[in-house]
Amino acid sequence: MTKPRILTTGLAVAGLAAGTLCAEAAGPGTVAMQSAEAFASHYLATSPAPQLDVEAKIREIIVQQLSVKPERVTLTTRLVDDLGADSLDTVELVMAFEEEFRIEIPDDKAEKMRTVGNVVTFIKEAIAGKSK
Repeated sequence: MTKPRILTTGLAVAGLAAGTLCAEAAGPGTVAMQSAEAFASHYLATSPAPQLDVEAKIREIIVQQLSVKPERVTLTTRLVDDLGADSLDTVELVMAFEEEFRIEIPDDKAEKMRTVGNVVTFIKEAIAGKSK
């Protein structure tokens, strides 16, 4: 008897509808079922953020938080001078980055993140340091 194939990728989880059950290996010859939400929550909490998506996700967060057009957000874009972020906006951005990438950004580092490129560099380094 062959074991059932179990999909545990983020893409497989993202496409599941609410209430869908996911199979997860629970041991030899057994399969545990859980809701898509529980499976996704576990997967996202235990998996490091993919490096390839970091820049795109940062841009997406900035666009959403500051209500700006995506084409305005480039690596050289300055958060305050070019996008009009105020001190509250920057605090909210830092909190969003911390939540999304499961990292902590100290205040002194946050103050130095003036451009989108600064943010990308810091977060990629923080993720790399976390996985060591």
